[in-house]
Formats: sequence, C-alpha cells, structure tokens
Amino acid sequence: MITFKYANKEKLTLKSGAIVNIRKNLKGKEYYGGVYFNAKMEKYCGKTAKIVGVNADGRFVLDIDREWTWSKEMLEKPQLAK
Repeated sequence: MITFKYANKEKLTLKSGAIVNIRKNLKGKEYYGGVYFNAKMEKYCGKTAKIVGVNADGRFVLDIDREWTWSKEMLEKPQLAK
C-alpha cells in the first residue's frame, strides 16, 4: 500500500482494489515518477480504473489495461459526480 498527499493536502492510498483516475494532462514520451508514459497510453487519460496489482517496483497494474504499468504520479483520486 502506498499513501501520498496532493498539494491540497488530500491523501490518496493506492493498493489493490482502489479506484483511481488516470490524470488528463499526461504527455506521451515523458517520465512520471521514473515510469515512462508511452504515447499509446494517452487514450486512457481521464478514465477511471481499478488497481488490480502492484509490482515489486511499486508500479500499478490497472484493470483498464494490463499491458502497461502506472506510477502514482500518473494517477489521482476520482472526482465524485455532482
């Protein structure tokens, strides 16, 4: 389990089963938290996903796509519908 704080002091705990959003502002061919964000991953930006695994490097596997791994910097707390 990994917990970190956003700039606004909100906490997000990331572990298997957690629901997250993939950040909308990610750019392909960049690194986030040491993890390469491939341009092919851009289609997932803004989508909601469930963490289904965490590998030994602390990278996350999401149910939306099992081909790529994701860093905590690529994810955010889901916004509740208003």
